[in-house]
Amino acid sequence: MSLTATIKSIQDIMRKDAGVDGNAQRIGQLGWLLFLETFDDQKQDLELTHDDYRSPIPERLRWRTWAAEAVCDRGGNGRPELVVLRRLSVS
Repeated sequence: MSLTATIKSIQDIMRKDAGVDGNAQRIGQLGWLLFLETFDDQKQDLELTHDDYRSPIPERLRWRTWAAEAVCDRGGNGRPELVVLRRLSVS
């Protein structure tokens, strides 16, 4: 799938979210999602290539943990991020 098709697919999903109004807000959120995932990938690479590296981000707050929980929680409310964020704020 091309990058354009992937972004279009993500935008289509975001359009269904009642909490996101307009392209400007979607672009901002998409930018953050891409940044967080890229940042986590870089940290994961460092963890694999340097034995003494420890990520400054707690495991429960890392993208790979948050995104996996969001996918698992997608269900009735259609807003998995809210479920995960509530859980993180209580922890």
